[in-house]
Amino acid sequence: AIGSALGNISMEQLQGILGYHIVGDAVVYSTMLTNGMNLTTLTPGNIHVTIDGDNVFVNSARVVLPNVLIKEGVVHVIDK
Repeated sequence: AIGSALGNISMEQLQGILGYHIVGDAVVYSTMLTNGMNLTTLTPGNIHVTIDGDNVFVNSARVVLPNVLIKEGVVHVIDK
């Protein structure tokens, strides 16, 4: 699904999309997130964290799988 959506974008556009999803110079585990926290992304852009009970949202996307360890840090899988 991702491959078909990316077929018509430029490398610059792809870098912008990916850069918006990366918080630079920080490894942020879910236990470090607080309600109302704002994080700056590489593009630069801002993402807003909302915690509602057991649910964590990044902007309007719900985190469905937190703390997936990768070589360069941690990934939080979202529903959107």
